[in-house]
Amino acid sequence: MSVGAFFLIFFAVLFFGLPIAGCFGFMTILPNLVSDSFPVDAMMAVRTMANGLNSFTLLAIPLFVLAGIIMARGGISEKLFNFFAYFIGNKTAGYPCAVVATCLFYGAISGSAPATTAAVGSMTIPLLTRLGYDKKFTVALVAIAGGLGVIIPPSIAAWEALGAAPTPMDWGEVYVGLQQKMIDGVEQPYFSICSSKLYEVQDYMLETNHIAQPAALFMSEKVYQGLPAEIQALIDDCSEIATQKTRETTDSMMADRLQEIKDHGVEVSQVTPELLAEMRERVAPATELIKQDVGEEFFNAYAAARDAAR
Repeated sequence: MSVGAFFLIFFAVLFFGLPIAGCFGFMTILPNLVSDSFPVDAMMAVRTMANGLNSFTLLAIPLFVLAGIIMARGGISEKLFNFFAYFIGNKTAGYPCAVVATCLFYGAISGSAPATTAAVGSMTIPLLTRLGYDKKFTVALVAIAGGLGVIIPPSIAAWEALGAAPTPMDWGEVYVGLQQKMIDGVEQPYFSICSSKLYEVQDYMLETNHIAQPAALFMSEKVYQGLPAEIQALIDDCSEIATQKTRETTDSMMADRLQEIKDHGVEVSQVTPELLAEMRERVAPATELIKQDVGEEFFNAYAAARDAAR
């Protein structure tokens, strides 16, 4: 079958209303129906689809959506939207702009585009529709804006200060980007490098230790203060034990991942104290931006806890 005939049939079935998924499925097995020499038959296509769905990573998508719905029911998305709508809601296209701003900040909080789209969309799509905006427009607006927050991480300003040209991109494209030399490097922890097998397409790794990723234990201050003193002491002791155990487990897992990276031929280097001091000096302006975003009191408290944990 010629390539021209293949695409002609594809657009024909698409024109007659067959769903896109059905079009791709049909065109996958069509060459085998025409010629037995083509290896991809219906059974092979089904097995490929099943293997594609058999991914632990995909489990994060519905859980992200669930997290977004829970946060929406808690009122976070509504409070963000009301805040932006208060300032720009009376302007031309003010409410759609408020939706974009809400998605931007909500995405930065949740770290997930699906969660942002689910949480903000469930509230703002009906609202914009009632205000007279076309439903297709509102759905497209939220779908696009939902991915904005997660592509603007605070580390971009830091890398720019170091002289790099950071480029946010879909995680699924990073492996191919490294393989085809479209990007020079990637900022990732050991676990992501190993789970995505990036060591297959990168020859060097530089340990910068520039990002702290704490596992925090939270409890209501009101509930804690309302407990008897002996229960408070028990919680404090258990928290200390859990902290030590978590650190030991994490250190062991990180050592295993680092060894796995080295076993695959990656040359691992460490930042010298002189270079680290220079990096800290250069990223100081970016640090100030973060301090302005989260507040100086919170920033200083976090920095003190980070330094104490070193």
